[in-house]
Amino acid sequence: MTSINIPDMVQIVREYELVPVPVDISVETTAPTLEDIKEAITPKVKVLIVSYIYGIVYPISEIAKLCRERDILLVEDAAESYYGNTFNGNPQATMTLFSFGSIKRYTSFGGALAFIRDPEIYKKMVSTHDSFKVQSKSEFLKKLVRSLGIATLLNLSLIHICRCRRLLTCRSRWSP
Repeated sequence: MTSINIPDMVQIVREYELVPVPVDISVETTAPTLEDIKEAITPKVKVLIVSYIYGIVYPISEIAKLCRERDILLVEDAAESYYGNTFNGNPQATMTLFSFGSIKRYTSFGGALAFIRDPEIYKKMVSTHDSFKVQSKSEFLKKLVRSLGIATLLNLSLIHICRCRRLLTCRSRWSP
């Protein structure tokens, strides 16, 4: 898994009794190098998660080839890379995951979209999903109100910042 990620991703990996191994990323590309990935892979590695930080999608063909050669599942964490129907993930990845939490550009106040390219994994995921409790309408309403409150506060702060910048710009134009 790439070294920059949210704590929840690490927690999810650990909940499945796996051990996350962080791989550094390049500051210029936000991608891990193939050499660093090779160095991090041991015989115990089952899954490689590549994360597209800040929505920056990078080529993964060489990474996908390495994963196929070593029988490793390749997962794209594309949580920040959803831009409508323009990118559905790299077809060489085992799966591509998008999330729609309240801090995402495209939000549904939770939920996700997954492109699963392995039929056996898909069947297992559907079976697991079907065992989950359905969120009640009142739980969703609470989440919606909380998220709208946060969004409102953030927007008010942004409006205030813009007004202050505009005021400073106006003052500097008229100042001697």
